[in-house]
Amino acid sequence: MQIDWIHRSDDGPGTFNLCFNALDRHVIHGRADEPAVVADRPTSYARLLEEVAAFGGVLRAFGVGLGDNVVARLPPGRDALVAFLASARLGAVHVLEAPEGEEATVVVGDAVIRRSGELSPDDLDWEVLLRAGRTDPAPCAEVPAGAPALVTDGRTLSATDVLERSTGWPYAALATLLAGGTVELGA
Repeated sequence: MQIDWIHRSDDGPGTFNLCFNALDRHVIHGRADEPAVVADRPTSYARLLEEVAAFGGVLRAFGVGLGDNVVARLPPGRDALVAFLASARLGAVHVLEAPEGEEATVVVGDAVIRRSGELSPDDLDWEVLLRAGRTDPAPCAEVPAGAPALVTDGRTLSATDVLERSTGWPYAALATLLAGGTVELGA
């Protein structure tokens, strides 16, 4: 698998960004209009990058940065992929938890970003925040290769561990994007 490193040295693994490798580099290399995701609607690499950077901007506005936890209680699909890549964009640790019933949320500190389910007075609406995030999209952070990137089933995986997996959620989707393919997802 081809990876674009930010810094690579002989004495260590270096730094890179999973999101940059999955999205940005394909846009930079002229593949902006090619489909990245086919779900309820086809989405180009450029459009997916815009959404991920916008959600990353939202997370950053809540103080999320390198090594901070982002708890995602979203069913596998387009929104879960956006949240995962936005976390990776910031170098945050994406914590996958099963959603409860019909509710789909992303939790950052005390803030609950609700994608579906009943909004409580303190919850924040996903769509509203995504529109706001477009005004200050997040750039890619420089992430050490061995830094924690994902927590799933009680296991913490580094960015390089995530790269080495290719089946199951969200690994297969990430591997497809890294290779420049089209991810086929449910809604």
